[in-house]
Amino acid sequence: ILAKSFPNNTLETLIFKNVKTERAQLSSLLEVMDEYPQLKNFTLTHQDFNNYQIESSFVSQLNINTGILRLDISGSKMRPRTLMHICHAISQNAYGKPLRFLNLSYINIEEGGVHEGEYDVMEALRSPTTPLDLSPVKGQSPKFSLSIVAYICQLIRESENLKHLDLSGMNLRDRVKPIIQSIKIAKSSSLMSVH
Repeated sequence: ILAKSFPNNTLETLIFKNVKTERAQLSSLLEVMDEYPQLKNFTLTHQDFNNYQIESSFVSQLNINTGILRLDISGSKMRPRTLMHICHAISQNAYGKPLRFLNLSYINIEEGGVHEGEYDVMEALRSPTTPLDLSPVKGQSPKFSLSIVAYICQLIRESENLKHLDLSGMNLRDRVKPIIQSIKIAKSSSLMSVH
């Protein structure tokens, strides 16, 4: 349908809000990012990214597509590692440079929200040249949610044009301090709002 409607790869906006999709449909939607390099606004809310194939396809598309200005994946379900990979893909390559709007609100990571973890990222956040140490404390799982906060902090620090970041409803609790510190040392002075 999209190929007939937009034969010259001119599709710039694709919005799927609150639309229930099966895995095969979600995979096809993610391929749209590759087929339409002019895509600037991609909204895919309330989806289930708890599948390795879906996760790797989405992260791969984030690495390839360098023109997206607005990305909204709010309300979606995903493993902690998936969100970390998404944040890393945005912050570590050309894709993160034009991105201006990122909505991660109400992402369903795991029961209890983003609040577990014992290791501290504050020292790494004090200096913009210090890489974040994301290694877990001995005996703890690497999927601890504090590492998600560390990746969000890295995304804030590295994204040059980010204007709006929505983290509302993620139950960050006492993990707000590293995010605020990252905003202070961010490369981008264009960040206007964080929710």
